[in-house]
Amino acid sequence: MSGRRYEKWSHVRVAAEDHSAAQPYVPYAKKLLGFVMDEAKRNDLGVYSARKQLEDGTVVIAEKHGDIPRVTIIPVPSKEGGI
Repeated sequence: MSGRRYEKWSHVRVAAEDHSAAQPYVPYAKKLLGFVMDEAKRNDLGVYSARKQLEDGTVVIAEKHGDIPRVTIIPVPSKEGGI
């Protein structure tokens, strides 16, 4: 994956109760979104997405749906919570 970091507004979704758990992954998510937006433009696509699973198990999904750029960050569950 290469490309620029996406700097414009984008919808950021976090699939975790603790939204701060996703904060360290936002820069990577914006870079992945930049790749998605560039590829969609280059290929004249209205819808395009990319999904990456990072080494720690966190999943980052970048999507372009028409004019709406969106990233979803699914961090690995914290081991501190316990039962």
